[in-house]
Amino acid sequence: QHPDISTFSKILERYANKRAFFQNDKSYKEAELRTDFINPSLKALGWDVDNEKGLPHKLRDLIQEETIQVEEAGKYRSKNPDYTLFVGGKRKLFIEVKKSSIDLLNDSEAAIQVRRYGWNAGHSISLLWNFEHLVIYDCRPMPLPDDAPHVARIKVYRFEEYIDNIHEIVDFLSRQAVYQGSLDM
Repeated sequence: QHPDISTFSKILERYANKRAFFQNDKSYKEAELRTDFINPSLKALGWDVDNEKGLPHKLRDLIQEETIQVEEAGKYRSKNPDYTLFVGGKRKLFIEVKKSSIDLLNDSEAAIQVRRYGWNAGHSISLLWNFEHLVIYDCRPMPLPDDAPHVARIKVYRFEEYIDNIHEIVDFLSRQAVYQGSLDM
């Protein structure tokens, strides 16, 4: 399925219209952000978020809250990244979502969390997204507990830049791009 740039642009516009609320209202939860903006954005980018094709679990394009094993301080623990994107049954990318009021550029815990997911899975990259920012992390270096949030950061898209960079975001994150190997580094 090809990305629907028009729909993605409308989602961005809808967020922009109430952006101050989403950024400042602490009661606006991550789950609401996922329902209101992340899920529709991923759909516009070609991902079968709701498994409308009725595929078995391991053949889906996307699994929300998949349980994975992650090494933390020498012990393996079960964790649940918000989104796991697949190509042909193989994990390709994790996306961790935080609510818009969280400052992703200065949140070390969130950065380490998403890097740890990717590093443990052997992924090149993972994404942290609160719609205010889309942050891409290099997951090849092992995340350390004291890493600052800028460590292994590849790219930051600020909301104000989404429209100007919409083709770059689509070329990077759309289902079509991932299937064609955009994440292969």
